[in-house]
Amino acid sequence: YSVQRGGVLSRMCAPRYHTLAAARPALAAISSSRRAIAFVAATAILGTLFYQLRRRAGGCNPAPMCRIWSCSKPLAAQLEDEWPSWPPVSRNGIPRDNLPGWSAEVRWRSLHRQQAAAAAAAAPQTRLVFLGDSITEGWLRSGFSGTAPSIPQPVNEQLWHDAFGLWSPLNLAIGGDRVQDLGWRLQRGGLLARALRPTIFAVMVGTNDLGAGESWRVVADELVLVMEQLHAARPAATLLLQAILPRGGDAWLGGRRLRTPWWDDAETNSHYHAVTTLNGRLAAYAWKRPWVRWVDCGDRFLAPGYAPADQAASATPDGDLMLAEPLGAPHARAHQVKRNASSAAGPGGRHLQPHLMYDLLHLTPEGYTRWAECLRPAIAEAFAWNANRTRRQ
Repeated sequence: YSVQRGGVLSRMCAPRYHTLAAARPALAAISSSRRAIAFVAATAILGTLFYQLRRRAGGCNPAPMCRIWSCSKPLAAQLEDEWPSWPPVSRNGIPRDNLPGWSAEVRWRSLHRQQAAAAAAAAPQTRLVFLGDSITEGWLRSGFSGTAPSIPQPVNEQLWHDAFGLWSPLNLAIGGDRVQDLGWRLQRGGLLARALRPTIFAVMVGTNDLGAGESWRVVADELVLVMEQLHAARPAATLLLQAILPRGGDAWLGGRRLRTPWWDDAETNSHYHAVTTLNGRLAAYAWKRPWVRWVDCGDRFLAPGYAPADQAASATPDGDLMLAEPLGAPHARAHQVKRNASSAAGPGGRHLQPHLMYDLLHLTPEGYTRWAECLRPAIAEAFAWNANRTRRQ
């Protein structure tokens, strides 16, 4: 998929208004009232068409004008601290081109504005800010969905406060966001307010990009750009970059979309290569930047050996993914082939655990407990690293 982010439609996408000239004689014969009705209807149709073209302009032109959200502005690295002072491009701006309709856009925009307002009102004691997608948003509520309202998650929120409350954390994640969406929200959506000056930014985003079929190279380039821009805007902060967590592989079985639990092998998990290669690239990037710390919590969600052959995550009719019922002996035999292939790929043949990831992507409360056990020491270390870096400067 591709999205034009320059804000200008390609000529091949825009309707050809000059072709209407041939219809003028026929229009003259129509009464004024009917012409008025026809004009209103045509305006509505063209307006709807233009709106859809702007939202999905990448579908009109196979060569997008700009792959990065910031193509109409210079990089923040050239602007010192001017980036956070930029006003949003539009009060009704929205980067998400993948929402199902108007109501979903209204809810997304409302959530973004709430978070931007919280960022603008951030107190000096807000020393920790989380940026990401539905996995990060899930500390507080079920991740934003285009089809249903979010549901508060009080158990996860209590875990959040117990683990990170010492640093007065602020969660600015929105479910479904890709790297480009986070970049837009920070740079052009007003999320990086002047008052928002934490010591640590904890960043984990990119799994939605990979899930949509984006190349890991593009995800790496965009995420590095976000990190560089964020550092340019907040040079005193330390950025804690987190590895993308393992996720179930996409598969189809009997017309149903499934997520398979196996890991450690590209043959049995369609995301294994992209996730591990992306994480390797990001780890190498973090190693070269003194203001970036790296943490990989992925092993906390993997178990040795093989998952039961009759377990997989299956799609429900509305498209959401959940743990399926046992698939039965024929399907188990089919999965056994994959298990045998995985055993030759490397030691362990690890698998994702449904009691930690209920749909082999999003976390359960026990999954958030595991994540907190890994993340809290890394954050404490990042605070100590930041203090030492500040003293050296």
